[in-house]
Amino acid sequence: MEQTFQICISNKDSKRTVDYRTALVKTTAFLQQSDVMSNRALVVLESLVEIQRILYSSDEKRSPALIFRYYNQAWYHSILLREFVKEPKKLTLRKMFGVYFHNFSAHGGIMLQIISRIATNTEKQERIFNAIKNITNRTSNYHPCHIIPNVFIRLQAKEELEGKQNDIAQQQATISNLAKALKTPTNTRIPFSMVRKANREWQVHLQ
Repeated sequence: MEQTFQICISNKDSKRTVDYRTALVKTTAFLQQSDVMSNRALVVLESLVEIQRILYSSDEKRSPALIFRYYNQAWYHSILLREFVKEPKKLTLRKMFGVYFHNFSAHGGIMLQIISRIATNTEKQERIFNAIKNITNRTSNYHPCHIIPNVFIRLQAKEELEGKQNDIAQQQATISNLAKALKTPTNTRIPFSMVRKANREWQVHLQ
């Protein structure tokens, strides 16, 4: 799993959200086909793939059924992850299951009801800041009077050379094509043994 992930992402200087999403889909597809991971562990990745698909769906695809599916997938993923990750190697437990995890598992569905998550995506702004950083590092003499005009000129030239292509649409199309290698998603099936084991969490989920 680590080798596959590194092949997908190690050659990137600055890693964007789309790079992590692509690596997740490729790694999960490889593990599904290679049959080297237990089904229970594989479900952790498959549920995460499905969650990111829902969160990056367009507003036209947002529906009560999709939101309900997100709630179920997020709950299932969070319970499975808590079972598997007892002692994280690179993070503390507090950081692993901290504010980001809580927002995704507890509040993601509520946010999805209000607004399409793709509409709140800041990756375009991140891309501009990355471009500014690269331009400054490679072409600036670091004098304050030179940095700003240099950045504006080169950003404008970059835009004109690349044209007005829709990066987000291209990225979505690329990830959608990669996802065709995955097994077809099925209805969310939560084992009754898990419901009994996490009965308090299950009650909260139903409420």
